[in-house]
Amino acid sequence: MAPLTVIKFAEMAREAGIPDGVLSVLVGFGHTTGRTLVENPTIRKVDVTAGTQTGKVLGSIVGGNLASYTAELGGKVCNQESSSSWFSMI
Repeated sequence: MAPLTVIKFAEMAREAGIPDGVLSVLVGFGHTTGRTLVENPTIRKVDVTAGTQTGKVLGSIVGGNLASYTAELGGKVCNQESSSSWFSMI
C-alpha cells in the first residue's frame, strides 16, 4: 500500500497549495521510465521504491550526476524486477 500512500500524499500537497513542479510522483517501470528520468542531470533528488537490481542501476546513474538518492529496495511490493517502481523527484 505504500505506493498508494505516495500518490495520496501528492494529491494532498497539491490541495495544500504546493506549486506544480515542486513535487512529482511518477509511476512506471524502473528500467525504462526511471532510467530515462534519472539520466537527466537537472534532477537533484531522487526517492525510489524498487527492486534491488533496479535500485542499484538507478543509484549508480544518480550518483554520477551528484544528485541526492534515497531508495527502499526489495520487499514484498517490489520483489520482482518487472514490477512498477515509484519515484518522487525534486
